[in-house]
Amino acid sequence: NRPAELPVSISVTKKIELRHDRNFFSFEFAGLDYSSPGKNQYRYHLKGFDAAVVESGNGRVATYTNVPPGEYTFEVWSSNSDGVWNPEPARLALSIPPPFWATWWFRGLILMAVVLILAGIRRYQLGRIREIINIRARIAADLHDEIASSLASVHLYSEVVEKQLPGATAETRNIIDRIRHLSREAMEGIAQIVWAVDPRHDSLDDMLKTIMGEAGQLFRAAGITFAGRQPENIPALKLSPDQRRAIYLILKEAMNNIIRHAACKKVTMSVSLNGKELIFSLEDDGRGFETDRADAGHGLRNMKERARAARAAVEIASRPGQGTRLTLRVKIA
Repeated sequence: NRPAELPVSISVTKKIELRHDRNFFSFEFAGLDYSSPGKNQYRYHLKGFDAAVVESGNGRVATYTNVPPGEYTFEVWSSNSDGVWNPEPARLALSIPPPFWATWWFRGLILMAVVLILAGIRRYQLGRIREIINIRARIAADLHDEIASSLASVHLYSEVVEKQLPGATAETRNIIDRIRHLSREAMEGIAQIVWAVDPRHDSLDDMLKTIMGEAGQLFRAAGITFAGRQPENIPALKLSPDQRRAIYLILKEAMNNIIRHAACKKVTMSVSLNGKELIFSLEDDGRGFETDRADAGHGLRNMKERARAARAAVEIASRPGQGTRLTLRVKIA
C-alpha cells in the first residue's frame, strides 16, 4: 500500500523489478483527455498473468495479488469522452525474480547433494556388507582349520589309545568310546556351523545341493529309496545364515527320525517356490504315528521353535499306517 520508489520517472521507465515477497501490487493510470475526464474508459491486461483483457470502466486502478515469479508486461488502454480508444496501449515491463531456493541452480545443487549423500550411504552399506562377508569367511576358515582339526585329532587319538590298550577294562573302553562318539558329534556340529557361516553357501542353489546330496547319502546308507524333486530353474536367492542353519537342522532331524522310527521303504523330498515362500516337503511311506502323542508333540514343538526364529513354519501330517509328511515353509526376502 505504499508507492514504489523508482530511480527515474514512471513516464520514462520501461521496466520495474520487484522482490518475490512483494507480489501484491497495484497500477494507477489516467487518460490524458481532460475535456470530460469522468467519461474516460479504461481496459488493462497483465500479459503472462491475466487470461483476458479486463474492462475496468472508469476505474483507474489495477490490483494484483500472489503474482508468482516471472516476466510480465502490463498494458493499459484508455478512451476519451467520445469513446475513441488509443490504438496502442501504454506498456510497462515487470520482472519478479524467484527466491534463490526456487532457482534452477539451487535445485540442481540440492539434487546433486542428495545424490551424493545417497551414494555415500550406499557405499557405506556395501562396505559393511563386504566387511561382514569377510568376517564370516574368516570365522568359517578358523573353525575349519583349528577347531575341526583339533576335534579330528581327538577322534583319531581315541582310536589309537583303544588299539594300544588291549587289556583295558570295560569301563575304560566305554570312556574311550564315549570320547570318540562325542568328538564325532562335535565335528559334525562344527561342519554344520562352518557351512552356515561361510558366505559361499548363501545361495539357494548351494543349499539345495547340500541338503539333497546329504539326504541321498543318508537314506541310501539306511537301505531306503530316496527321490528328490526341485525346480529346474532355481532363482538367485540369498538366504541368511540363520535361515540356512534352521532349514538344515530341521530337515536333518526329520530325516534321522525317519531312519530311526518310520520303518519305511521310500522317502520323497520336494522343494518349490510360491512367491516369496520356499516350501520343503519330506514324505515317507512308513508306519506313521499319532501327532498328538506327548513325545511327538515335544519333538514338533522343538522344530516349530527353531523354525519361528528363522521366519519359517513347520507342519506335520501323519496317521498310523499311512506314513508321515513334514512341510517346512520359509519366508524369503
